[in-house]
Amino acid sequence: MREMIFDHTSAFGECFEETIRELAATCHGSTIKPSVEAIESGLVEFKDFVA
Repeated sequence: MREMIFDHTSAFGECFEETIRELAATCHGSTIKPSVEAIESGLVEFKDFVA
């Protein structure tokens, strides 16, 4: 297995999170488990659970 080595800059983090959100939005039929990570990344809206 090959290892990937890269600098985790803030620009990379933003790009990575945006890509994850876009991919999650295009997945039909799958549900995102409500977790702290999903809420923090914007994949799940916390207010949807409170209402």
